[in-house]
Amino acid sequence: MWIPASVRAIDDYVFSGQPLTQVTFQDDDAHPSQLETIGDRAFANTALEHITLPRSFTMAGLETFSDMAKLRSVHVGPNVAAFARTPLLESIEVDAANPNYQSLDGVLYTKGLSHLATYPEAKNAGGHYSVAEGTSTIDEGAFASARIASVTLPSTLRRVEKAAFVSSQVTSLTLPDGFESMDNMAFWYMPKLERVDLGGTTAVSDSAFRYDKALTEVNFRPDLGRLAAVEDYAFEDAPIASAALPDSVTSVGKFAFSGNSSLTRLHLGSGLTSIGEGAFVGATSLATLSIAPANPVPEVHWGQDPRPVPAHERGHRIHGSRRHGRPR
Repeated sequence: MWIPASVRAIDDYVFSGQPLTQVTFQDDDAHPSQLETIGDRAFANTALEHITLPRSFTMAGLETFSDMAKLRSVHVGPNVAAFARTPLLESIEVDAANPNYQSLDGVLYTKGLSHLATYPEAKNAGGHYSVAEGTSTIDEGAFASARIASVTLPSTLRRVEKAAFVSSQVTSLTLPDGFESMDNMAFWYMPKLERVDLGGTTAVSDSAFRYDKALTEVNFRPDLGRLAAVEDYAFEDAPIASAALPDSVTSVGKFAFSGNSSLTRLHLGSGLTSIGEGAFVGATSLATLSIAPANPVPEVHWGQDPRPVPAHERGHRIHGSRRHGRPR
Protein backbone atom coordinates (compact mmCIF):
# COMPACT_ATOMS: atom_id res chain seq x y z
CA MET A 1 0.00 0.00 0.00
CA TRP A 2 1.37 3.43 -1.04
CA ILE A 3 -0.05 6.49 0.71
CA PRO A 4 0.54 9.80 -1.12
CA ALA A 5 2.00 12.87 0.56
CA SER A 6 -1.28 14.77 0.23
CA VAL A 7 -3.06 12.61 2.84
CA ARG A 8 -3.45 14.61 6.08
CA ALA A 9 -5.27 12.10 8.29
CA ILE A 10 -6.18 8.42 8.41
CA ASP A 11 -9.47 7.77 10.19
CA ASP A 12 -10.39 5.03 12.65
CA TYR A 13 -10.51 1.46 11.27
CA VAL A 14 -9.81 2.58 7.66
CA PHE A 15 -7.59 -0.39 6.80
CA SER A 16 -8.83 -2.74 9.52
CA GLY A 17 -8.94 -6.34 8.32
CA GLN A 18 -7.43 -5.59 4.93
CA PRO A 19 -4.80 -7.98 3.47
CA LEU A 20 -1.92 -5.53 3.99
CA THR A 21 1.65 -6.76 4.36
CA GLN A 22 3.41 -3.44 3.70
CA VAL A 23 2.59 0.26 3.85
CA THR A 24 4.75 3.06 2.44
CA PHE A 25 4.19 6.75 3.10
CA GLN A 26 5.37 9.14 0.39
CA ASP A 27 7.71 11.47 2.21
CA ASP A 28 10.69 13.00 0.42
CA ASP A 29 12.11 16.46 -0.11
CA ALA A 30 10.10 16.97 -3.28
CA HIS A 31 6.90 15.55 -1.80
CA PRO A 32 6.93 15.94 1.99
CA SER A 33 4.14 14.08 3.71
CA GLN A 34 1.30 16.09 5.25
CA LEU A 35 0.01 13.23 7.42
CA GLU A 36 -0.41 14.28 11.05
CA THR A 37 -2.79 11.80 12.69
CA ILE A 38 -3.79 8.14 12.46
CA GLY A 39 -7.06 7.08 14.09
CA ASP A 40 -7.77 4.21 16.45
CA ARG A 41 -7.13 0.71 15.07
CA ALA A 42 -6.55 2.10 11.59
CA PHE A 43 -4.45 -0.96 10.67
CA ALA A 44 -6.07 -3.47 13.06
CA ASN A 45 -6.06 -7.13 12.06
CA THR A 46 -3.57 -6.64 9.24
CA ALA A 47 -0.34 -8.58 8.64
CA LEU A 48 1.94 -5.53 8.92
CA GLU A 49 5.20 -6.29 10.73
CA HIS A 50 7.04 -2.98 10.31
CA ILE A 51 5.93 0.64 9.96
CA THR A 52 8.00 3.75 9.25
CA LEU A 53 5.91 6.82 9.96
CA PRO A 54 6.45 10.02 7.93
CA ARG A 55 8.25 13.04 9.34
CA SER A 56 5.04 15.05 9.50
CA PHE A 57 3.25 12.59 11.79
CA THR A 58 2.58 14.03 15.27
CA MET A 59 0.06 11.96 17.20
CA ALA A 60 -0.47 8.26 17.84
CA GLY A 61 -3.16 7.56 20.41
CA LEU A 62 -3.28 4.62 22.81
CA GLU A 63 -5.36 2.62 20.34
CA THR A 64 -3.59 3.57 17.10
CA PHE A 65 -1.70 0.29 16.81
CA SER A 66 -4.09 -1.90 18.78
CA ASP A 67 -4.98 -5.35 17.42
CA MET A 68 -1.93 -5.46 15.17
CA ALA A 69 -0.83 -8.91 16.26
CA LYS A 70 2.18 -9.13 13.92
CA LEU A 71 3.65 -5.64 14.32
CA ARG A 72 7.24 -5.96 15.55
CA SER A 73 8.90 -2.59 14.96
CA VAL A 74 7.93 1.02 14.48
CA HIS A 75 10.05 3.98 13.42
CA VAL A 76 8.65 7.36 14.44
CA GLY A 77 9.59 10.73 13.00
CA PRO A 78 10.77 13.98 14.61
CA ASN A 79 7.33 15.30 15.56
CA VAL A 80 5.57 12.43 17.35
CA ALA A 81 4.24 13.52 20.74
CA ALA A 82 2.50 10.33 21.91
CA PHE A 83 2.75 6.63 21.30
CA ALA A 84 0.84 3.36 21.72
CA ARG A 85 1.78 -0.30 22.23
CA THR A 86 0.97 -3.60 20.58
CA PRO A 87 1.51 -7.30 21.52
CA LEU A 88 4.47 -8.42 19.39
CA LEU A 89 6.30 -5.11 19.33
CA GLU A 90 10.03 -5.66 19.88
CA SER A 91 11.52 -2.28 19.01
CA ILE A 92 10.64 1.41 18.76
CA GLU A 93 13.02 3.68 16.87
CA VAL A 94 12.84 7.47 16.94
CA ASP A 95 14.12 10.13 14.55
CA ALA A 96 17.07 11.94 16.14
CA ALA A 97 15.37 15.27 15.48
CA ASN A 98 12.33 14.38 17.63
CA PRO A 99 12.22 16.91 20.50
CA ASN A 100 9.94 14.78 22.69
CA TYR A 101 11.24 11.21 22.55
CA GLN A 102 14.32 9.13 22.04
CA SER A 103 14.93 5.42 21.64
CA LEU A 104 17.45 3.59 23.77
CA ASP A 105 18.04 0.01 22.61
CA GLY A 106 14.54 -0.05 21.12
CA VAL A 107 12.81 1.26 24.27
CA LEU A 108 10.92 4.55 24.14
CA TYR A 109 12.01 7.27 26.58
CA THR A 110 11.28 10.96 26.75
CA LYS A 111 14.13 13.14 25.58
CA GLY A 112 16.85 13.11 28.19
CA LEU A 113 15.69 9.76 29.62
CA SER A 114 13.74 11.26 32.55
CA HIS A 115 10.63 9.18 31.72
CA LEU A 116 10.38 5.63 30.39
CA ALA A 117 7.34 5.90 28.12
CA THR A 118 6.93 2.48 26.47
CA TYR A 119 8.71 -0.83 26.79
CA PRO A 120 7.86 -2.99 23.74
CA GLU A 121 5.82 -5.94 24.98
CA ALA A 122 7.70 -8.69 23.14
CA LYS A 123 11.21 -7.32 23.63
CA ASN A 124 13.56 -9.79 25.34
CA ALA A 125 10.74 -12.14 26.36
CA GLY A 126 11.69 -14.15 29.45
CA GLY A 127 14.82 -12.07 29.93
CA HIS A 128 16.00 -9.04 31.87
CA TYR A 129 15.94 -5.28 31.37
CA SER A 130 17.72 -2.49 33.23
CA VAL A 131 15.95 0.86 33.18
CA ALA A 132 18.36 3.66 32.29
CA GLU A 133 20.04 5.48 35.17
CA GLY A 134 18.67 9.01 35.31
CA THR A 135 15.07 7.89 34.75
CA SER A 136 12.84 9.39 37.44
CA THR A 137 9.38 8.27 36.24
CA ILE A 138 7.91 5.16 34.64
CA ASP A 139 4.88 6.36 32.71
CA GLU A 140 1.33 5.03 32.73
CA GLY A 141 1.18 1.57 31.15
CA ALA A 142 4.86 1.64 30.21
CA PHE A 143 5.50 -2.06 30.99
CA ALA A 144 1.91 -3.22 30.41
CA SER A 145 1.95 -6.89 29.34
CA ALA A 146 5.75 -6.84 29.02
CA ARG A 147 7.12 -10.37 28.76
CA ILE A 148 10.41 -9.80 30.57
CA ALA A 149 10.95 -11.87 33.73
CA SER A 150 13.05 -9.34 35.65
CA VAL A 151 13.77 -5.63 35.70
CA THR A 152 16.38 -3.52 37.46
CA LEU A 153 15.13 -0.10 38.51
CA PRO A 154 17.59 2.82 38.72
CA SER A 155 18.57 4.67 41.90
CA THR A 156 17.08 7.81 40.34
CA LEU A 157 13.52 6.41 40.09
CA ARG A 158 11.02 8.48 42.09
CA ARG A 159 7.58 7.69 40.67
CA VAL A 160 5.67 4.88 38.95
CA GLU A 161 2.43 5.92 37.25
CA LYS A 162 -0.97 4.20 36.97
CA ALA A 163 -0.98 0.60 35.74
CA ALA A 164 2.66 0.89 34.69
CA PHE A 165 3.28 -2.85 35.11
CA VAL A 166 -0.22 -4.28 34.65
CA SER A 167 -0.16 -7.85 33.29
CA SER A 168 3.63 -7.88 32.96
CA GLN A 169 5.52 -11.13 33.60
CA VAL A 170 8.05 -9.65 36.05
CA THR A 171 8.69 -11.92 39.07
CA SER A 172 10.32 -9.49 41.51
CA LEU A 173 10.65 -5.74 42.07
CA THR A 174 13.12 -3.72 44.13
CA LEU A 175 12.27 -0.04 44.41
CA PRO A 176 15.25 2.21 45.21
CA ASP A 177 15.79 3.78 48.64
CA GLY A 178 15.07 7.22 47.20
CA PHE A 179 11.76 6.18 45.65
CA GLU A 180 8.78 8.36 46.56
CA SER A 181 5.37 7.60 45.09
CA MET A 182 3.28 5.20 43.02
CA ASP A 183 -0.06 5.92 41.39
CA ASN A 184 -3.16 3.81 41.96
CA MET A 185 -2.95 0.32 40.47
CA ALA A 186 0.72 0.80 39.61
CA PHE A 187 1.58 -2.91 39.98
CA TRP A 188 -1.79 -4.66 40.01
CA TYR A 189 -2.67 -7.79 38.05
CA MET A 190 0.95 -8.97 37.82
CA PRO A 191 0.40 -12.75 37.67
CA LYS A 192 4.00 -13.82 38.33
CA LEU A 193 5.16 -11.21 40.84
CA GLU A 194 6.49 -13.06 43.91
CA ARG A 195 8.69 -10.58 45.82
CA VAL A 196 8.66 -6.83 46.38
CA ASP A 197 11.06 -4.51 48.18
CA LEU A 198 9.24 -1.21 48.70
CA GLY A 199 12.42 0.83 49.04
CA GLY A 200 11.71 4.44 50.00
CA THR A 201 8.00 4.29 49.17
CA THR A 202 6.03 6.77 51.29
CA ALA A 203 2.61 5.25 50.60
CA VAL A 204 1.47 2.00 49.01
CA SER A 205 -1.27 3.40 46.80
CA ASP A 206 -4.87 2.33 46.32
CA SER A 207 -4.91 -1.13 44.67
CA ALA A 208 -1.16 -0.93 44.03
CA PHE A 209 -0.56 -4.71 44.30
CA ARG A 210 -4.19 -5.83 44.13
CA TYR A 211 -4.80 -9.24 42.57
CA ASP A 212 -1.09 -10.13 42.45
CA LYS A 213 -1.83 -13.75 43.25
CA ALA A 214 1.77 -14.99 43.36
CA LEU A 215 3.01 -12.26 45.73
CA THR A 216 4.16 -13.95 48.94
CA GLU A 217 6.96 -11.69 50.19
CA VAL A 218 7.00 -7.92 50.81
CA ASN A 219 9.83 -5.99 52.48
CA PHE A 220 8.26 -2.89 54.01
CA ARG A 221 11.73 -1.46 54.71
CA PRO A 222 11.49 -0.56 58.40
CA ASP A 223 15.16 0.48 58.25
CA LEU A 224 14.27 3.52 56.11
CA GLY A 225 11.29 4.69 58.15
CA ARG A 226 9.65 6.37 55.15
CA LEU A 227 6.49 4.34 54.63
CA ALA A 228 3.52 6.19 56.17
CA ALA A 229 0.42 4.57 54.67
CA VAL A 230 -0.91 1.38 53.14
CA GLU A 231 -3.96 2.57 51.24
CA ASP A 232 -7.30 0.97 50.33
CA TYR A 233 -7.12 -2.46 48.64
CA ALA A 234 -3.33 -2.14 48.36
CA PHE A 235 -2.65 -5.88 48.74
CA GLU A 236 -6.13 -7.35 48.32
CA ASP A 237 -5.97 -11.03 47.30
CA ALA A 238 -2.17 -11.08 47.44
CA PRO A 239 -1.08 -14.22 49.38
CA ILE A 240 1.54 -12.51 51.55
CA ALA A 241 2.64 -14.95 54.27
CA SER A 242 3.97 -12.42 56.79
CA ALA A 243 3.58 -8.66 57.13
CA ALA A 244 5.57 -6.47 59.54
CA LEU A 245 4.38 -2.87 59.32
CA PRO A 246 7.12 -0.41 60.36
CA ASP A 247 6.65 2.11 63.17
CA SER A 248 6.45 4.84 60.52
CA VAL A 249 3.11 3.52 59.18
CA THR A 250 0.22 5.56 60.58
CA SER A 251 -2.70 4.16 58.58
CA VAL A 252 -3.90 1.00 56.86
CA GLY A 253 -6.78 1.55 54.44
CA LYS A 254 -9.98 -0.41 54.02
CA PHE A 255 -9.58 -3.96 52.71
CA ALA A 256 -5.84 -3.31 52.35
CA PHE A 257 -4.88 -6.95 53.07
CA SER A 258 -8.29 -8.55 52.57
CA GLY A 259 -8.83 -11.94 50.98
CA ASN A 260 -5.47 -13.25 52.17
CA SER A 261 -5.93 -16.70 53.66
CA SER A 262 -2.14 -17.20 53.52
CA LEU A 263 -1.30 -14.52 56.10
CA THR A 264 0.00 -16.27 59.23
CA ARG A 265 2.02 -13.53 60.97
CA LEU A 266 1.26 -9.82 61.39
CA HIS A 267 3.08 -7.07 63.27
CA LEU A 268 1.63 -3.59 63.76
CA GLY A 269 4.08 -0.78 64.48
CA SER A 270 4.02 1.92 67.14
CA GLY A 271 2.85 4.69 64.80
CA LEU A 272 -0.33 3.00 63.61
CA THR A 273 -3.41 5.01 64.56
CA SER A 274 -5.98 4.00 61.92
CA ILE A 275 -7.05 0.67 60.46
CA GLY A 276 -9.81 0.74 57.87
CA GLU A 277 -12.88 -1.41 57.51
CA GLY A 278 -12.14 -4.99 56.53
CA ALA A 279 -8.40 -4.35 56.35
CA PHE A 280 -7.59 -7.97 57.25
CA VAL A 281 -10.89 -9.68 56.54
CA GLY A 282 -10.39 -13.20 55.23
CA ALA A 283 -7.09 -13.71 57.09
CA THR A 284 -8.30 -17.11 58.24
CA SER A 285 -4.79 -18.50 58.80
CA LEU A 286 -3.54 -15.68 61.02
CA ALA A 287 -1.91 -17.33 64.03
CA THR A 288 0.50 -14.68 65.33
CA LEU A 289 -0.30 -11.01 65.93
CA SER A 290 2.07 -8.62 67.64
CA ILE A 291 1.62 -4.92 68.36
CA ALA A 292 4.45 -2.56 69.29
CA PRO A 293 4.29 -1.79 73.03
CA ALA A 294 4.42 1.95 72.34
CA ASN A 295 1.29 1.86 70.18
CA PRO A 296 -1.39 3.95 71.96
CA VAL A 297 -4.41 2.74 69.99
CA PRO A 298 -6.58 0.13 71.78
CA GLU A 299 -8.54 -1.26 68.83
CA VAL A 300 -7.83 -3.45 65.83
CA HIS A 301 -10.63 -3.96 63.31
CA TRP A 302 -10.95 -7.50 61.98
CA GLY A 303 -13.44 -7.38 59.13
CA GLN A 304 -16.04 -4.91 60.39
CA ASP A 305 -15.78 -5.97 64.04
CA PRO A 306 -13.57 -3.89 66.37
CA ARG A 307 -11.95 -5.97 69.09
CA PRO A 308 -10.04 -4.39 71.99
CA VAL A 309 -6.45 -5.44 72.43
CA PRO A 310 -5.56 -5.03 76.10
CA ALA A 311 -2.48 -2.94 76.80
CA HIS A 312 -0.76 -5.78 78.63
CA GLU A 313 -0.95 -7.93 75.48
CA ARG A 314 0.72 -5.42 73.19
CA GLY A 315 4.18 -6.31 72.05
CA HIS A 316 3.42 -9.97 72.71
CA ARG A 317 2.21 -12.71 70.43
CA ILE A 318 -1.47 -13.46 70.50
CA HIS A 319 -2.07 -17.12 69.78
CA GLY A 320 -5.11 -19.35 69.91
CA SER A 321 -8.12 -20.60 68.05
CA ARG A 322 -9.98 -18.52 65.49
CA ARG A 323 -13.63 -17.86 64.92
CA HIS A 324 -15.00 -16.10 61.84
CA GLY A 325 -11.47 -15.38 60.60
CA ARG A 326 -10.41 -13.39 63.70
CA PRO A 327 -7.67 -14.29 66.18
CA ARG A 328 -9.15 -14.93 69.66
